[in-house]
Amino acid sequence: MFVIRAVDLKKTLWKNGSGFSSLVIAHPHGSSVTGFDWRVSVAEINSDGEFSQFPSCDRALVLLNPGGVILNGEKIEPLTIVRFPGEITSRAELTGEFARDFGVIWKRDLYKVDISIVGSSEHAKVEKHLSELRETDPRGARLIFQMSTGDTFVSESKPDDEENRDAQSRFSSSSVSTLILVSIRPA
Repeated sequence: MFVIRAVDLKKTLWKNGSGFSSLVIAHPHGSSVTGFDWRVSVAEINSDGEFSQFPSCDRALVLLNPGGVILNGEKIEPLTIVRFPGEITSRAELTGEFARDFGVIWKRDLYKVDISIVGSSEHAKVEKHLSELRETDPRGARLIFQMSTGDTFVSESKPDDEENRDAQSRFSSSSVSTLILVSIRPA
């Protein structure tokens, strides 16, 4: 397991050029905005507009702040998981000044993605997710996004090395807030 600090994220231009997101992690590492198998990012929506299209991909997003969004005519509530195909034209309309979302995009024929949102009182779910970090397939990943800090804890193919144990220890001892748990595994 390793930690990706929110302060270390770099903004990248959206595929359609109309906004920016902060890439958390992508597979393969270093892949472009069109050359990934899966990617996780945090985006700010500052104006109404269309989302980039990603053919052959599925998408999921979680609205992180109370500033609302209407996506394809439906109001998205904060901390609600919304899934949709990447090739459809999706239009977002702001109901507040801006919106911030946590998003996952993956090639549907290669990967399956599970996402859940847990509160600090749901320790059993968090511990189960942490224990499953040790079983991650080298092509997949398990992530824990910590809403209070924006930091992401990631486990990939090296579950038992010293760096993973150190990161898991730091996570376990950190103050737990609302978490987004993500499991990415081969289809």
